[in-house]
Parts: sequence; C-alpha cells; structure tokens
Amino acid sequence: MTQRRPTASVPLVHFLVIGFLVVGTGLYTLFGIPFGPPAVLGLLAYLCYLVYRGVRAIEYEAYE
Repeated sequence: MTQRRPTASVPLVHFLVIGFLVVGTGLYTLFGIPFGPPAVLGLLAYLCYLVYRGVRAIEYEAYE
C-alpha cells in the first residue's frame, strides 16, 4: 500500500484564487463595490489553509 506524499508546493490554482480575491478586494476599496469583506475573509481563510498544508508537509518530512 503506497501513501500519497504531501507537498508544500502551491499550484497555479492557488495563485488564481488569491489573485481573484485580491482583485475583488481592490475593486471594493477603489469603487465601493460591495465585494470586499467576503473576499478579505476568504483570502485569510485560504492563507491559513496554505500555512496548515505547509506545516503538515514539513512535519511529514521530519518524520520520514
């Protein structure tokens, strides 16, 4: 039985999601389009997820 090895690399999809949220937040800031607060919360949640994945990958490497 082989286990899939977790990686700390950030694929293109992550950059696209973060870019979309940053653009949404920028539109809210510049033009008052009501998209900002959900985008900020989503961005913070996504960054926390990326940090969590990075920590898990580092722990995996340490116990290997």
